[in-house]
Amino acid sequence: MVGGGRKLITNDCDLEPVAYEFFTQASVQYEEEVADSKAQVTAIHLIIGTLQRMNVFCVENRDTLTHKATGYSAKLLKKPDQCRAVYACSHLFWVDDQDGIKDGERLAM
Repeated sequence: MVGGGRKLITNDCDLEPVAYEFFTQASVQYEEEVADSKAQVTAIHLIIGTLQRMNVFCVENRDTLTHKATGYSAKLLKKPDQCRAVYACSHLFWVDDQDGIKDGERLAM
């Protein structure tokens, strides 16, 4: 999950395509390289936390990334890990800083 700092730099420079590509590559790495369940929990929380701090994405791209993170969270091996990760994802559906990212229906998953 290298690149967390680079993701935040792209946020500051308003480089949405680059930031989106970093998240895409993080997803590929998560799917292909992270097999250990403890490592998956750590990785998904890093992805969620980084996405939570990003405000460079348009609503559609953020929605795509949020759904991907939520899907990964729901597939974690242990139920308590699933619950914590999905709860962390719920914060991605309601962002005060950005217009259009206040989805109460999905927040109440």
